[in-house]
Amino acid sequence: MLDLSDKIILLVDDDKDFCFLIKMMLKKTQAQLKFVYNGEEAINFMDQQVNRKVDLILLDIQMPLLSGYTVIEIFKKKFPDIPVMAVTAFGMIGEREKCLKSGFDEYLSKPFEELNLVNLIDRLLNPRA
Repeated sequence: MLDLSDKIILLVDDDKDFCFLIKMMLKKTQAQLKFVYNGEEAINFMDQQVNRKVDLILLDIQMPLLSGYTVIEIFKKKFPDIPVMAVTAFGMIGEREKCLKSGFDEYLSKPFEELNLVNLIDRLLNPRA
């Protein structure tokens, strides 16, 4: 299993049951997971990270207050070196391309298999030449 014990992953999703599911899926990786439940909380959380920034952000698209598209625009300006993956139930045709064009580094449509999530996280955190 992928060892992410030295990584911090922020999950931004308004569905607390989904957050629990991700926690269970990534438990074996030993990643440090942080959870916030809307876009405003995500921006505030990231702005408060002074000593240690997160290594990866998993960001839902459809959320109250601010959509994932609004949040990614802010994150890419403020934190351009942190990879952001769209993790969304909004899996309509063309959505992946729209996400990537908007600045997301990767896209994963719900529902998905644990192995798909772990493989995409590995690819984003450990890019190969």
